[in-house]
Amino acid sequence: MVVNWLPDKPKTFSLYPAFIGRSKPKDRVKRQAVARQVKLEGNRNMKEIRFVEWAQVLAQSQLPERQKRSWEITLRWYLSFCRRGRASVTVQSARDFIAWAQAEKQAQPWQIEEWKEAIN
Repeated sequence: MVVNWLPDKPKTFSLYPAFIGRSKPKDRVKRQAVARQVKLEGNRNMKEIRFVEWAQVLAQSQLPERQKRSWEITLRWYLSFCRRGRASVTVQSARDFIAWAQAEKQAQPWQIEEWKEAIN
């Protein structure tokens, strides 16, 4: 007996997910940050912030050199966080960054306040 079985639709297979798989956050705070990021990506009403010349403005400010350098490091770290997560620069992504950095670095309260001040 010969059975001719043909699928209704052609199937496409991708090897990429099978080899790479999805990465899973290791702890609860990271999972919450990822969940907020997914929620943020779905929110089209969030206003994206564009301030291309921030480094020049910071360099020309009247702040002490030590504070300028600290803020520059924090801002570059935040922008890198946004780039890695493919997130826009928004108020919510800044909040997510602070939550992630606090959990990841187990920072002291004074450090967290410095990071927030730099991003604001």
